[in-house]
Amino acid sequence: MVLELVTFHIIPGHEREFLDHARQHAKNSTGEYEGCHSMQFGADADRPGYVHGVVVWASREAHTRFKTTDERIDWRGRIEPLLQSEPELRFIHEVEHYAAGTAV
Repeated sequence: MVLELVTFHIIPGHEREFLDHARQHAKNSTGEYEGCHSMQFGADADRPGYVHGVVVWASREAHTRFKTTDERIDWRGRIEPLLQSEPELRFIHEVEHYAAGTAV
């Protein structure tokens, strides 16, 4: 399992619009693409204008395949005008997820 951690720096006043696009994207994408287990997006509580995303992938390769899909390309086109800069992207490998004391 791989976690994708992404930070978006949003143009002031466009945070709600960005979150609406991000959450719709997550609803449309999670489970629709092989290897995408979940997506979460939320506003930074301490830094206005920043939104963070956490995506759980089966592998880094699954993320790479997803980047070429029409859904992802369309979404990126919709959010691009709302960004102050390129998103900051990090991947965390060898992740174990624990819920209620059980490895998932």
